[in-house]
Amino acid sequence: MSALPAISAPPIRSTQQQRTHWSRHFDQPKVLEPTRLSIEGRLPPGLQGTLLRNGPGVFDLPGGTRTNIFDGDGVVVRAQFSHGQAIGQVRPVDGPDMKTERKAGRARFSAFERPADRWVDRLGARIKNAANTSVMRWNGRLFAMCEGGPPTELDPNTLETLGETNLNGVIPGAFSAHPARVASRHTTYNFGIRYGIVSQLDVFAFPDGGDARRLISVPLDAPRAMHDFIATDHHLVFFTLPLKIDLARMVLGIGAIHHNLHWTPSLGVEVIVVPIDRPSECARFSIDPFMVWHFANAFEMGGTKLAIDYVRFPDASGLDFVRTGRQGMVSAAVQPGLLHRATVDWKRKTFETQPLCEASVEFPQVAPSNAGNTTGPIYMVSHSSETVARNGFFDTIMRVDPNDGSEQAITLGDRQWVTEALFAANPQATHPDEGWLLSTVYDETQHQSYVAVLDAQRLDRGPLAKVWYPQAVHWTFHGIWTPQ
Repeated sequence: MSALPAISAPPIRSTQQQRTHWSRHFDQPKVLEPTRLSIEGRLPPGLQGTLLRNGPGVFDLPGGTRTNIFDGDGVVVRAQFSHGQAIGQVRPVDGPDMKTERKAGRARFSAFERPADRWVDRLGARIKNAANTSVMRWNGRLFAMCEGGPPTELDPNTLETLGETNLNGVIPGAFSAHPARVASRHTTYNFGIRYGIVSQLDVFAFPDGGDARRLISVPLDAPRAMHDFIATDHHLVFFTLPLKIDLARMVLGIGAIHHNLHWTPSLGVEVIVVPIDRPSECARFSIDPFMVWHFANAFEMGGTKLAIDYVRFPDASGLDFVRTGRQGMVSAAVQPGLLHRATVDWKRKTFETQPLCEASVEFPQVAPSNAGNTTGPIYMVSHSSETVARNGFFDTIMRVDPNDGSEQAITLGDRQWVTEALFAANPQATHPDEGWLLSTVYDETQHQSYVAVLDAQRLDRGPLAKVWYPQAVHWTFHGIWTPQ
């Protein structure tokens, strides 16, 4: 299968603002009670488990419609696969901030783009917890997450919202939507950033069958933003970004996050490496500026060297797309994100990076059995052409194997918009990369959504099955696959 066309600098530009067709993807979804889904094709017998995804689905809120993708309230989507059949469900998250605004009939909290309606509510930089980015399972519990606040617990059986939780005081503030699991330690890790006179990076551990704990709090040199991190068997790696928050304006209630978030190249990127067994001995050093939203994988290279696979952007111009994407309006530039591998020597404090492919990609994933300990195929979403890339959204699923440099890509059809492809392992596998990729796809031509089931090793086989929801499902950021 041929590789995708390279989409490289200079950035792809629209000469004028134009409205794209996939904007209906952000229409408010209908609540769907557990319903048997229709299946086109045949589900693999070994595909038994639950796909959960979360994304911004409710934009028409008290005080007016939100226009920024980040500002919609979370809506969780479920597809349960068992014995060749599938059950689907769509349910909004109804956390305390949502209830407070509904009762008040106005925006009581500031969000990424829209500040609270009244000045008095803006004071103190209280950010709304929209619970709209991803989900996490831990010790039989289920949480919806948004990095602006603590996790929101859901009933794992019904998806009913149980409420915010700080897990008995372990989480003092924000909680990232990107936990990372280290299977060899039977532990999931995560982080949050507390902003203040001295901002803090809080690092948390969630052991299987044990109690959550804060591993360490690392003081930051500036109130920076960070979206994701990555873990190896022995280290947690953070790239704190040159996105600086104007805390004084936020505390005084002047504007929302976007108005006070500034790309500051002079800060550079600070690399922070936390040894899991000796967290107080963390290494840190600064490198040239770049932007990263998501990591793919990391592993130990021997000695003090780590390999870090991530999607690298030259700057944060993608935030402009986030501001207008819900309306399908594309303006300015779409910068390509390129899959890179960095070699980090945390003792010598060196950083080298090089691209692994030339396609414009995002939302990288690996097989869970490869995560943190070895290299293996990376699954991503991409654009089939520069014309599609101009519109900003993804229509292609891609597989890149760093071991041999091979690339595969599949475009599911005209105006079929894909989400990140999650790996579901084949329980009968003899190789860690035997399994299926699951991507929730919006078919714009029918205004309806389906889960595409793909052979992770042979994308050219096309969808083995399409599992159709009876309606369009809103665009979702991230999700998890849990085997039965």
